Amino acid sequence: MSKSAVSQPAARTYSVVDLVNSALAGQMRIPEFQRPLRWQWQDVQRLFDSIIKGYPIGSLLLWKREAPDADIRLGALHFRARRFEEGWWVVDGQQRLTSLANALTEDGAKDERFSLAYDLEKGDFVKPGRGNANSVIPLPVIFDLEKLIRWFSDHPEARDKLNDVSRITRSIREYQIPAYLVEQDDEKTLRDIFDRMNNYGKRLSLAEVFTALHSGGGADPWNFQRIAESVHAERGFGVIDDDTVMKAVLARRGGNITRDIRTEFSEAARHARDFGDESPEDAYREGERALARAIAFLQEEAGVPHFAFLSYRYLLVVLTRFFAHFPDPHQRNAELLKRWFWRASMIGPGPFSSSWTIAGRTLATCIRADDETASVQALLGNPIDSKPHLPALTGFRTNAAQSRIVLSALWALGPRSP
Repeated sequence: MSKSAVSQPAARTYSVVDLVNSALAGQMRIPEFQRPLRWQWQDVQRLFDSIIKGYPIGSLLLWKREAPDADIRLGALHFRARRFEEGWWVVDGQQRLTSLANALTEDGAKDERFSLAYDLEKGDFVKPGRGNANSVIPLPVIFDLEKLIRWFSDHPEARDKLNDVSRITRSIREYQIPAYLVEQDDEKTLRDIFDRMNNYGKRLSLAEVFTALHSGGGADPWNFQRIAESVHAERGFGVIDDDTVMKAVLARRGGNITRDIRTEFSEAARHARDFGDESPEDAYREGERALARAIAFLQEEAGVPHFAFLSYRYLLVVLTRFFAHFPDPHQRNAELLKRWFWRASMIGPGPFSSSWTIAGRTLATCIRADDETASVQALLGNPIDSKPHLPALTGFRTNAAQSRIVLSALWALGPRSP
């Protein structure tokens, strides 16, 4: 057996207050091979929202080994730590632990990434300084019992909310996080563990997350793969990838295809969406129909016979939104839409900072649900100031937009088999 073999890690649970105290004491360290801190304010907000709701937030993997005296930087916190014979080096869970230690302390919460307060009126975490001063309590105050008592003494108008805040305080301080402690002297082995935990396996795609959040139950639930296969069976266009189908479904309900998918069917979002009263199942079903109409336009009017010939996928997303609202456009508008499609194909996403996502969002928001002609004119006017270039006839690559334009042109000539 290799000398670097790892014994079965010890499984324990730690309360948030114990983990924060360990971090502030310097017992908890971040190995140098860890990736930079990536979380932003919204991520930290969701973490604490999960905690007070009792949702699981994942387990930690800690490397138990000596921690020498050192200058420690943990998010926005910077302090000198003494030596610990048994230090805890964070192999997995850095973003969560750093967020906990910073958001729950006054010094850490000065950084806008970790600056949270709880709004007693809204029942939600917000940025400090917003809302009624007598109902918005900074998170470090909620976490510290003495500070919390002083806050209520200074804000007697909020005393009827004391029980609610006490419940939140207990929810945070006593929340239990499972952790695995690995005893291993060889850092190379720990690097290998870190690499496997962060790179092995396949993370859920955004489309898979959307389906998990919003797909109905039953023996045959709706999902984007089902839509792709159904449209292919109907039109013979090829099986479209899940991400493009998801964006097409989103575009039908609103031009901003980069919006938060978690709240797509929430009560708050209902009034901001086209077809806002529909169920998720109806959104899938009608999204499929709009997508099929957009594909029919590509095949029958624009001369794009197959998904493999499509220059840019975001153009299909935009067309889906158009045909969702205008399933049978006027002949003149259909002709102009065809011109727009080929002009946009030759120009590409360049006018939109070369980003497919930004291009799709910008063009989709041109389509007004109540005005077909104005929508077509807005599309024509968006990249119209950019000069299209004829596609190059050299360096043919089947995954390149210019090569796909050439393929469509050749197909339009009606090739015959010898």
